[in-house]
Amino acid sequence: MKHFDATSDCRLAMSSIGVMRRIVSAVLLVLSGLLFVFGAREMVLLGMIIVMPASWDEHAFWVHTYNLFMALEFVFMIIKYFEENYHFPLRYILYIAVTSVCRSMMVDHGQLVACAGAIVLLAIAYCLVTARNALAARFLPDEATAA
Repeated sequence: MKHFDATSDCRLAMSSIGVMRRIVSAVLLVLSGLLFVFGAREMVLLGMIIVMPASWDEHAFWVHTYNLFMALEFVFMIIKYFEENYHFPLRYILYIAVTSVCRSMMVDHGQLVACAGAIVLLAIAYCLVTARNALAARFLPDEATAA
């Protein structure tokens, strides 16, 4: 019968977490590279729209601008994930979601009520996250730094 050995079990768990972290990091690096290429493509398309005024299409211009900013936001989100030591605060995701929904409202006017509802839900989620962090800081000081 095998006895519980805390040090070897802990070492095994930490090494498997390290392997998973490396895999996630590699996937995120590939994803950020693809997003960078997508953003460069959108910049070229925007440049073509601006340089050729005969083919000016305002809707296409705003769609390409929207796509460019979304690609940049995701790349910056991946960079922030690595800067924060493999941690990404939930409030950043909420900020990005609100700005994305606002940009979507500017490009596509067909779903304004649904987008407004999404912004209200995201604002409520942000209030809940902020309240949770405030309560954790007051009553659980060790856990407040982890959130």
